[in-house]
Amino acid sequence: MNRRESAKLMRRAGSAVLAFLLLLSLITRPALADEPPAASLEGAVSTEASPGSGETSTEADAGETDTAEESASSSESSEETTPEETTKEPFADAPYIVPYRSFPVDTLTAPVKLALTTIVSPLELRTGPAKTYPQLAWVRRGVVLEVTGEENGWFRVSTGYSVEDGEIVGYVSGKYVRTQTISPGSNAYKNYLTFLGFPENYQAQLITLHQQYPSWVFVANQTGESWATAIANEVNRPTYPGMSLIHPQSISSWKKASDGYYNYETSTYASYDGDWNAASDELVAYYLDPRNFLNSTDIFQFLDQTYDPYQTVDAVRRIVVGSFLAAESVTDADGTVFNYATELVRIGREIGISPLYLAAVIRQEIGFADNPSINGRSEKYPGYYNYYNIFAYTTADESANDHGLWYAKGQGFGATTYNRPWDTRLKALKGGAQYMAENYVLAGQNTLYFKKYNSSCAAKSHFLHQYMTNVRGAHSEGQHMARGYDAELRQLPLVFDIPIYSSLPAQPCPCPTGDGCINNRLKSITVGDYELFPEYDKDELYYNVIIAGEVPASVTLSAEAYHPTAKIEGTGTITLKNGSTEYPIKVTAENGDVRVYTVSIYCAGEAAVIDPKYTITSDKLITGLSFGTKTDGFIANMGLAAGMTASLFTADGTAKESGTVMMNGDTVKIFAAGGKMIFQGTVLLYGDVNGDGNLRMSDMIKVRNHILGTGTLEGINLTAADCNHDGDIRMSDMIKIRNEILGTGTIVQTGQ
Repeated sequence: MNRRESAKLMRRAGSAVLAFLLLLSLITRPALADEPPAASLEGAVSTEASPGSGETSTEADAGETDTAEESASSSESSEETTPEETTKEPFADAPYIVPYRSFPVDTLTAPVKLALTTIVSPLELRTGPAKTYPQLAWVRRGVVLEVTGEENGWFRVSTGYSVEDGEIVGYVSGKYVRTQTISPGSNAYKNYLTFLGFPENYQAQLITLHQQYPSWVFVANQTGESWATAIANEVNRPTYPGMSLIHPQSISSWKKASDGYYNYETSTYASYDGDWNAASDELVAYYLDPRNFLNSTDIFQFLDQTYDPYQTVDAVRRIVVGSFLAAESVTDADGTVFNYATELVRIGREIGISPLYLAAVIRQEIGFADNPSINGRSEKYPGYYNYYNIFAYTTADESANDHGLWYAKGQGFGATTYNRPWDTRLKALKGGAQYMAENYVLAGQNTLYFKKYNSSCAAKSHFLHQYMTNVRGAHSEGQHMARGYDAELRQLPLVFDIPIYSSLPAQPCPCPTGDGCINNRLKSITVGDYELFPEYDKDELYYNVIIAGEVPASVTLSAEAYHPTAKIEGTGTITLKNGSTEYPIKVTAENGDVRVYTVSIYCAGEAAVIDPKYTITSDKLITGLSFGTKTDGFIANMGLAAGMTASLFTADGTAKESGTVMMNGDTVKIFAAGGKMIFQGTVLLYGDVNGDGNLRMSDMIKVRNHILGTGTLEGINLTAADCNHDGDIRMSDMIKIRNEILGTGTIVQTGQ
């Protein structure tokens, strides 16, 4: 495939066929030592065609898509010819792809007007100021051009890119570029970064990198996403509980504990993809924030993986030095003799993917020449090769190597896709590169960062189709890649595609550092032999105890933690006082997290706190009411001590009006003289299954419907249906209601 064919492929990158392939590509390579399998996240898009998914392509979608320039000009004359019909190639290998460059603003002696391409689709550089002129080259997003003239809304630009006949100079439409004049001076590069689109809080680090590596190119990827949106979509949450994972041996502050990700009773974290844990929101924010990684090593996670002309055979040779890829010649299964560096450059140039990236991936994934993935001697799949470990993950039946070769043989969806079967080394080298290019690099996920955090402006949909779940994956792989670039390679115009989010915090998000067990939950709280209410629950922080009648001089307040490393303060022997007194119990986890439980003890001296005429069960159900009991009579029968007050509420929480009838499901709250709530109970009125405070035929019908399955009773109404107190809802309960309505029987309301 020559450059012209490569350019055509770039124009077709938005086709429905490619989009369909992208949806079917969500299979990942095996986990590295510090990376979990990525397959758990890829359920967001099925690896097979899903019936009724709504993702099918129409016939109109199946054709070649227009470039942004052509689409934006669709209102112009319909008789205008396409580039294929009008372009006369001025060079034998045109149209070219204009390389990225860092414009030398440091050496300016006079102001210069620059143009920056701002559209995602490649822009056409033409020989004249109109679409009817032949095309010279493609200009990608973020490429900087020097403006030398303007005509009819088109800019005449210098690319800084020379071929056999000299520098390529042409015209670009002003609709798709942003221009700015940069003046000489000490702030020239800072102004240049602002022109490129980098916010102020990125610039200091980029200036430092530029001083060290002046040829490096920084592209501001305007993701179009706010920081809040990016965080919300990348943290672990109920819909994607394993979105971002961390190794189980990591420190505690790197793991998420809220929202059910930690079991306090067993002091264990939820597991995903084997035994990996959910990363904490703070850790996700740290690795998602690009400003944390703008240094000479960590920046390689932003290294652009698309092809650029500077990626020569010599550059690849420097990447592969000391590895099996450095061999001068290799004999393929069919007898073809080739050189890895030369072949990777040819493949990268044809497909549009960086041969430096391909070499780095092979070094990292394969490592040595006799690796079972590429030696052709697999017992199960002899004669097949997989240089990029595509689909190489462990299954119930196969090792990672075997499963990768299973795919290489042509198994799975689309047996001949990506040049399969990979029964020669060259077919595996090219087919695997096609897989990575089509599914990731040319689909907008052109950096390690965007493979983990899919937010690039070039991606069709954000935060899905993510290659890895390891929250540190892009960072750690970027560090591996950085080690492959020696001092000489670092002098190349390496391109770094750096994400920009709106409304970023003023300072880069810090990496959490705390460690130690986080468990600060109590297993139990006891106050002598007295009853707590509400009933103890590890997540409830406030409890009441009522001591009526003869009050002892002291009582023992005890607590037990779930984890032995938790420190408990505030327990022991308490000297009691009349009235309400609060006793805090402070629990400090090993990592320093503090949780405070509070026990409010109300002592009433010789006076009875509550002396109700009703029966109150252990579940705080108040029974023994008669049908028609009014609110004032009910409160009087609760037997409140002096200074106490009571509030009544309906089952839905609405305050009851004075003088109204008490109903099944009503709630009473009793408060001590100081205003502290010391009791809460619920009225249970047997037979009143519709909760209106009366016994009617409608109650009997509701019980009947429940028995027949044509209706359902729940909660307190279901309890009220058990009129004979035998634990079951039967016809006999319905008869009890009927008899009381007719006056031939009585429902016992105390439940005894």
